[in-house]
Amino acid sequence: MMWKLVALALTLFVQRDAITRSTENARNNPVSYGPRIECTIATTDTVWRGRKQGPLLSLTLNSEDAVSISVMPSVHLMALPKKEGPLEDEYWALFAIAGEKEIHDWQRIDLRPKTPLSIQLAPMELVWGLTKSSASMWPTQKFSNAVSPGKYNLQVQIETKNGRTILSNDIEITVAR
Repeated sequence: MMWKLVALALTLFVQRDAITRSTENARNNPVSYGPRIECTIATTDTVWRGRKQGPLLSLTLNSEDAVSISVMPSVHLMALPKKEGPLEDEYWALFAIAGEKEIHDWQRIDLRPKTPLSIQLAPMELVWGLTKSSASMWPTQKFSNAVSPGKYNLQVQIETKNGRTILSNDIEITVAR
């Protein structure tokens, strides 16, 4: 009976030690969801008018490591000042990374170490929709029909198949008619 108590105590001690080491290791080496990818955006104009020929959006992706990953990239506009709740104006549009790919499919990004991938987008030519609508609804409207005039934070969000979201910097823009 005594040896069972000693064995149990030893087992608990070993488990506690393993948990302590695991916690310290996690603190010193945070869990990584893959290589760090930087996403930076810039626009040729911060006033967007609802016409066909509008400003360009430049997107640059960069990584310290070689990366090959499946993504679903989108542009987001979040109304300013920020409001919480169902009345918040927030719009999104999917875009293609390269080529004639169906935009509703996962797209492959292949980055070489320290070699930026640059993409030019024409936001007025993308198909837009409200983000607060049903999750099963894809954007279906022209920019001029979907997005209300006002001030917005512009951001690119790149969702990966493993559930990670890569966010760009924010740019404040004005949508005018």
